[in-house]
Order: sequence, then structure tokens, then C-alpha cells
Amino acid sequence: MLCFLDDGCGMSPDEAPDIIYFGTSKKRLSTLKFIGQYGNGLKSGSMRIGKDFILFTKKEETMTCLFFSQTFCEKEGLTEVVVPIPSWTTRTRKSITDDPQKFFTELSIIYKYSPFKTEAELMQQFDMIYGRCGTLLVIYNLKLLLSGEPELDVETDKEDILMAGALEEEILLYFIPEFQLSSEFECTSLEELITSPEIQDIYMVQYEKRLKRKMQSLIYETNRRRLLNEVFLGQCELKRKKTEEKLNDLRAKLALLLQKLHLVSDSVRSVCVTCVWISLLTVCCCAYPRW
Repeated sequence: MLCFLDDGCGMSPDEAPDIIYFGTSKKRLSTLKFIGQYGNGLKSGSMRIGKDFILFTKKEETMTCLFFSQTFCEKEGLTEVVVPIPSWTTRTRKSITDDPQKFFTELSIIYKYSPFKTEAELMQQFDMIYGRCGTLLVIYNLKLLLSGEPELDVETDKEDILMAGALEEEILLYFIPEFQLSSEFECTSLEELITSPEIQDIYMVQYEKRLKRKMQSLIYETNRRRLLNEVFLGQCELKRKKTEEKLNDLRAKLALLLQKLHLVSDSVRSVCVTCVWISLLTVCCCAYPRW
């Protein structure tokens, strides 16, 4: 767990939610050259060091707690980031909320997933901000090296945070997996170590392996694309044949329909001629009754 205490102006309950948004910062509006003008450092920096952080801040007779936890979101299966932000008054330490149920839910989440399990423990963190305003940041579930040790060394130097002593070995093991540090490679510096003939030979072997894997990957990708093209062309040919069959079927149906239409037309024509002759005979009979 790492704690960072800032004796600045702190944040009010209305200002605290702004820090969860990337790119939000009021410092760039000031004529003074403050650090942190881009609104990204707290989120990206803290999430690089650890998986979770909880922030306590005091300003203008108010106290606000902001809980940002990857562990909480992962274990609850959330698809959106949920950030509890409860607030209290400094003097009476009563909750500042219009929704008591929401306030209770936020505290329940903090008690379950943060290092502080009671409201009294939360209040103790606010008490660590000795002034009337300020901010305390607590980062926990710190990132670990492959050896299981924390990436940051806070024990060697009581006044500074150092990179872990095993970092150089971790770098070598990451880039040169076959290399194992042992007594036969005794060098005075990392530069001397990585420029030694033994390490260079290992590096060249690794380079050839990486190059070979890259070539195999390119060959595989080329064959995969060719196969996909063949499958695509086969599907297109199949669809073309089906479309052609449907078109031929429609043509046959159209020809049959035209044939039927022609027969109907002939029948109508013959009926019309018959009607004309009947009409003429009727006229003649009326004009010449003796017929």
C-alpha cells in the first residue's frame, strides 16, 4: 500500500467527480504553471502502480471519499466503471446526500473492496489530512514482478521510492529467456553484462528465433488469406449458379405466361369476330324482314 499526502486546496463534493474523467483539469485555466494540467496523471499513474486506489479529500467544511477499483469492477462483472463518491460534513461528520440508500450502497462497496472496513477507519484517513484542506491518496494491490516482489521498493530508502532490486534480472529474463543469472557471469554493471560475448551469442540465437517465427507468421498469414479468398470465390460461384438457376426458372415461367396470354388473346379475338357477325346479321334481319 502506498499513501500520498497533499496539503493543497483539496476538492469539494462537486469537484471530486471531475477527476474520474480523462482530460478534465481546471489548472490549465490558471496563470500559474501548475503540474497536472492534462487530467490524465492520477488515473493512468495510479493504475500503473496498482489495481485500486481510494482518495480522501477535504475542502470548505466538507470531506469526500472517491473509490476507484479495478478489482471491484472485475469481481462484480461490471461492463461500466462504477465509482462510489460519498461525502460528509467536517464538523458533524454527517453524510451529505439526497439519497440515503445510494450512500449506504457506496459505503458497502468501499467496506468490501477497500482496506478500510468501517466508517471509523475511513474517518481516521481524513484525520491524517492535518490541515483544513488537502488530499490523501491510497494505492493498494500494487503490481508485482515475476518473482512476486512489488515493482516499487519502499523499504530500502525511507525517503525515496526505488525500483525493485530484481528489475535488471527481470529485464534480462524477459528479453533473453534462456539466460539465467549465475556466478559464471560476474560483471560490475548492467552495460558490461549485456555486452559480454556470452550474452551477445544468446541474443543472436534469440534474434534468429524471432525472425524465424516472424517469417512463419507471414507465411501462415499469406496462406490464410489465400484460403479465405478461395473460399470467398467458391461461395461467389455457388451464389452465381443459384442465381442463374433462379433466372432460368423465371424465364421459363415468363414464357409459359406469355403463351397463355397469347391463347387468351386469340380466344378473345375470335369471340369479338363472332360478335361482329352476329351484330351484322341482326341488322340485316331487321332491315329486310323477308330474309
